[in-house]
Amino acid sequence: RPTGKDRKGVQNMEKLVSTKTMEAIDSKAQKEWAIPPLILMEQAGVRAWRAFIAKDPQQWENCKVTFIAGGGNNGGDALVMAREALFTNFKDITIILLGSRLSEASVIQRKIVENLGMKVVELEQNGAIGEEARKIIGESDLLVDGIVGSGLKGPLRGVIEELVELINGQKERGCHILSIDIPSGCGDPFSATGARIMANTTITMGLHKVCAYHPALREGWGTIIKVNPSFPPQLLEEAPSEASL
Repeated sequence: RPTGKDRKGVQNMEKLVSTKTMEAIDSKAQKEWAIPPLILMEQAGVRAWRAFIAKDPQQWENCKVTFIAGGGNNGGDALVMAREALFTNFKDITIILLGSRLSEASVIQRKIVENLGMKVVELEQNGAIGEEARKIIGESDLLVDGIVGSGLKGPLRGVIEELVELINGQKERGCHILSIDIPSGCGDPFSATGARIMANTTITMGLHKVCAYHPALREGWGTIIKVNPSFPPQLLEEAPSEASL
C-alpha cells in the first residue's frame, strides 16, 4: 500500500470486494433502486460479450463457440451473451444447458434462445455427461463458462465436477475458456484444492473480487476485464473494501 503522501498511488488504487458484498449490491440495485433482475442480466450479458470481443475481434472470426449455462443467473448471463453473439453474426454457436433449479430470469432467457432457433443441447443423459455435449465441448474454439456464479455453496461435485475437468482439459489443445463474473468454483469462501474452472479470461461484474487475487486462485482467472451491468455508481462507491489493488 502507498503512504498517505503518495496521492497518485492512492488515486490509482482500486478496491477489492468479497462476493458477498457484490451479492448485496445486486440485491440493493433491485430492491432499493427498482432495477429488475432481467435488466441487470441483459446489461451484464451484452456488455460482457462486447467487452470480450472488442479485445481482439479478428481472433474469433469463424470460431466454434459454446455457451455452457447453468440454471442460475450466471447461466442467464451466458444465454444473453449467446444471443448477442448471434446478433453480431457469429454462425457456429451451441448452448449447453444444465441445472434443474432455474431462476425466473434464466427461464425467460432459455425461452428466448429457444424461440430464436439457436442450437441447444442438454448436458446430461442418464445422469452423466451426454456424448453429444462431450463432442461439442471437445470441438469448440471458445467455451463460455456460465455454470455457477458467486451464489455457490460448497464445492463442485458429481457431473459438474466432471464437466469442469472436461472444460479445463480443452486448454491443452488451444481452446479459450471465458468465465462470466467468476470462474465456476472460485467464489467466497473458496477451496484451493476444489474443482474450479481455469479460465483464460474472466469478465467480472461491478467490482473486482478479492478472491481473484488470492495467490492460490489468481491463475485460474486469467485476464480479468471488469464491466458494470448498470449497478448504480453510488452502490459501487460505498461498497466496503476487503483490500486494495
